[in-house]
Amino acid sequence: MMLKKRTFARLGLYIILAFLILFASATLVFNLLYKGYIIKHIDGWVYKGTDSIYHASVQDIHINLLTDKIVVQGINVWPDTISANFKKKTRKPFKIAVGVTVAQLELNDLQIIKLLRHKIVSFGDVYIRHPRVWIESTPSQIDSTENNTKTPAIKGLTAENIHIIDPNITYKNINPEKGNFICTLAGGKAVLSDWRLDSTRTDTSRFLLAKSCVISGSSINFNKPSMLYVFKAGAVDLNTTEDSATLKNVDIEPPMTNDRFYSILGHRTTICRMHVPLMKLTGFNVQGLLHRNLLQIEKARVDDMHMSLYFNYVIPSHPTNMLAIDPHMLLHNAGIKIDVADITLRKGCIKYTEQEETSKLEESVPFKDIDAHITNVTNIPGIIALHPRLQIKGHGIAFQKSDLSATFNLGLADTTGPFTIEANLENVDATDIRKQARVLAQIEVDTLQIQKIHVYISGNRDTAWSLLHVFYHDFKMKLLRAKADKQLVPMPVNSFVAKTVFVYCDNPMPGKELRITATATKRDPQWAYFSSIIKNVKLGARHTLTNHPKVVDTIIKGNSDKNKTLKFIKRLFTKKKKTTN
Repeated sequence: MMLKKRTFARLGLYIILAFLILFASATLVFNLLYKGYIIKHIDGWVYKGTDSIYHASVQDIHINLLTDKIVVQGINVWPDTISANFKKKTRKPFKIAVGVTVAQLELNDLQIIKLLRHKIVSFGDVYIRHPRVWIESTPSQIDSTENNTKTPAIKGLTAENIHIIDPNITYKNINPEKGNFICTLAGGKAVLSDWRLDSTRTDTSRFLLAKSCVISGSSINFNKPSMLYVFKAGAVDLNTTEDSATLKNVDIEPPMTNDRFYSILGHRTTICRMHVPLMKLTGFNVQGLLHRNLLQIEKARVDDMHMSLYFNYVIPSHPTNMLAIDPHMLLHNAGIKIDVADITLRKGCIKYTEQEETSKLEESVPFKDIDAHITNVTNIPGIIALHPRLQIKGHGIAFQKSDLSATFNLGLADTTGPFTIEANLENVDATDIRKQARVLAQIEVDTLQIQKIHVYISGNRDTAWSLLHVFYHDFKMKLLRAKADKQLVPMPVNSFVAKTVFVYCDNPMPGKELRITATATKRDPQWAYFSSIIKNVKLGARHTLTNHPKVVDTIIKGNSDKNKTLKFIKRLFTKKKKTTN
């Protein structure tokens, strides 16, 4: 009995072994027969399947029927741009051309039964290694009569997971009316889960045709020459399941020098350069961005931001007006719906640099350790109706050691852009502001101690009003005058007259009340938004420091108005003659 069992066992093993040998032989024959056939005819299949638009080639292909695994090496797909079908009109206002090269494509778990029964090609895990993709979009005339009634040979294509390793994707949009741009994504990896391509319908709830997507470590570069700025991120992590994104080493800056920027733009404006080592987004609605033209973020955290702002008064002002680039107008005309509920800025640094108009010299004002909270950045009417203002509230350090706090409110419901600014600055002395005062105000500050500055400004796109409280003492200074070759020279006579007769050394003066300055300025439409606010503050400071600002202006102008200065001094120190009847 045992002998019979062993005999049957051996027989079963022999049958299985024979089957495996037969299957392996069949697989070998299949590969030998069909590898060359597939490589030879794949271009014709792709050309016919894409309506004579694309060509394709592969270097090698290996099919394992035992494991349902297909490995393709050296894939290359490119458009036939001289084809009549490629040039014909479509139902869309743009035409897309795509070029693809893939070092290796690995397809696992091909489901033959689903292909035969339902004409759906389904795989388990798909690995795309080192793909290089080039996409170009160009304007195209619309053919409203086109009606594609062809029944596709394949109804769908699915994969459980698609692993994309070390991609390099370039998207180029050519649109002379709205401006060309190039966007590239390079490196890292991505996993697309439950990926489905359905030829009968489009599911806008999916990202890149997948139910969920995780991208890690890819760099992004966006360049639109008409914007004069480039956006770059050294590494991007995106998780559509968690609606989160992390961006590292973000740079937003012009890809040119400041002089080149102004020569292209043709008028003065503030040039911004920003670097952010880490930015985290939560509640990031990727589908809204792709399908509804909506940038929606619940919370954004920005760490260690470094921003430099540059303004050059030597450059001519705007030929008409700069109202269109006011903050509320930039939001209103963004071209995309924006809903960013909350932004937290931690440990930021800002450096403002200005080139003065008469001396041609540059000087900077530094701010560091900035912590700020920004709420309600939006241009959506329904949200504005409920929350009508954008607010920025923060604190930091100015001039290396002076405490600064400020709150900025911007009305979003009114097209005139009403705003309020309230700020406090404490503990400033002469050594902190000496360089800035010398270049930007042409004043040599010998001694000065400011205990506190409190400023409140309200206004809109047309007018600004301010109240300025400055607590200071022991203000001593000399006036300077700009000469050629970026030199500043003393004005001893004018300085003596100014500080002897017109300048207040303290506020409050001994035995007097604190001087509170109220100013109002009408905005010149050619002034930049924040430039007009700065001018208002400067006017308030001049009224606080002097008892007759217009006279001081005359004295400061120096040689260019020497006759006016001399006439004024003569009237000041000459007794009036009594009139006789």
